[in-house]
Amino acid sequence: MVDVDYIYSVLFVNNNHWVALFITIPNRCIEVLDCGLKGSSNEQVVKAVKPIVHILPHLLRASAPPSERPKMSVEQYKVRRPRQRILQMLKTGDCGIYAIKFIECHALGAEFTTSLSDENIKMVRENLATEIFEEIEQHGRTVSNPLPLRASDRELLYPY
Repeated sequence: MVDVDYIYSVLFVNNNHWVALFITIPNRCIEVLDCGLKGSSNEQVVKAVKPIVHILPHLLRASAPPSERPKMSVEQYKVRRPRQRILQMLKTGDCGIYAIKFIECHALGAEFTTSLSDENIKMVRENLATEIFEEIEQHGRTVSNPLPLRASDRELLYPY
C-alpha cells in the first residue's frame, strides 16, 4: 500500500463552471483553485464542495487497513479559496482548461502566472488535446474507442 498525501480533482460548480481542487490529506484541507472568482460566490463553491468535505474522511477511513481505522478521524475537511496569485479568466468558457492547467502547474510546483491567459488559451487547449491524443496512441488505444470495451461490459447507470 502507498501513502498518498495529496489529491487533485476538478469540480463542476453551479452547473456552469469548472474549478480545480487540491486536497491535502494530512492538513484536512481542500483548496479551490478558481479562475472565475467573480463568477461564483463562496456560498456556491461551498455548496458544490460540501459532499466531498463530508464523504472524503469516511472514504479514506474505509479504505485504510483495519488496524489504522480506529485512529482515523472522520472530521470534515476545511475549504479554502485562495484569491491571490490565481489567474483569472476575462472571458467565460475556458474554465475547464484553466482548471486542468492549475492542477498541472500545482503538481509541478510552477507558478500559475506562467504562460496562461485568455490571449493564448486557444493554443493551450490545442496543445492539451494533442498531448492527450499522443498519450492515448502511445498506449495502443484509439481515439474512437479509448476503452476497448465490449457491449456486455457497459452498464447502464442512468436513467435508473
